[in-house]
Amino acid sequence: MVDYWNDCFDDLHILQPDWKTIERTSDRAMVFMLLNDEEEWGKLERRTKNKYKQLIKEISLVDLTELMKLTLKANEKQLQKQIDFWQREFRFWK
Repeated sequence: MVDYWNDCFDDLHILQPDWKTIERTSDRAMVFMLLNDEEEWGKLERRTKNKYKQLIKEISLVDLTELMKLTLKANEKQLQKQIDFWQREFRFWK
């Protein structure tokens, strides 16, 4: 998996949702529950899950994903050196 570390943020979204901005009480309650109890995601069917994922993206004024990608890129050489060191240390080969 260390060969794929550079793509680790491709499917990851680091958001700061503002659930209080949701007008419908039922949606606001659902989003609050999903944000505070991740086990609840597993109880939803696919379309409902997608609906609330989209709603959470829409109410998130802060998305740190791009910042994380830029930080990763800025530290790429140092991180690769560390990965190479640990691969040699434990005799892992590609």
